[in-house]
Amino acid sequence: MHEDPRYVRSNSKNAFARTMHPVAFTFIDKTDSGRNTIAFSNFAGAAAGGFVGRAYLPNGYNDLTHAEQRMAFQLTSITIQNIAAEFQPQWGPFVRKRRIQKILPEWWVRQHDK
Repeated sequence: MHEDPRYVRSNSKNAFARTMHPVAFTFIDKTDSGRNTIAFSNFAGAAAGGFVGRAYLPNGYNDLTHAEQRMAFQLTSITIQNIAAEFQPQWGPFVRKRRIQKILPEWWVRQHDK
């Protein structure tokens, strides 16, 4: 599919726009050429994480409703990771000062071209 699933930070200074950008990036990825495309990898990963439990969870937890809830949780997790990556320049120094371990690996966020 030639997707680049890494998060690309927003160039905006507006806090609302910077918050909505990671939410949108949950559903939209960049292609190898830099164009926007549907984030098939995020949907496939969330579906796999949500529906795999139907194979081994006990009755009452292996139904379609619970699978959809697990899938929604997976997509929410991706959104939270994107928001953390967006605001990392602001909270990064605070985290380093307190010697808190890194939450996101370096490869998760594409570096801006200088």
